[in-house]
Amino acid sequence: MRPFVGAGVLGGFTTFSTYCADIERLVREQRAGVALAYLVATVVVAMVAVSIGVVGTRRVAMVRRRSR
Repeated sequence: MRPFVGAGVLGGFTTFSTYCADIERLVREQRAGVALAYLVATVVVAMVAVSIGVVGTRRVAMVRRRSR
């Protein structure tokens, strides 16, 4: 449990805070368009990656069930 909390959860917090700081920096530098594109693209790519992971996991689980 400790590695999950230490690396997984806390790592996610630091990654998200860096993401927010980058967007804030871009807005302060008068690059709001780039900040908005970064914000939207990151969310879209993350959701696509999650979807691929879910579909892949379901397929692996179905194959394993059939082979029993």
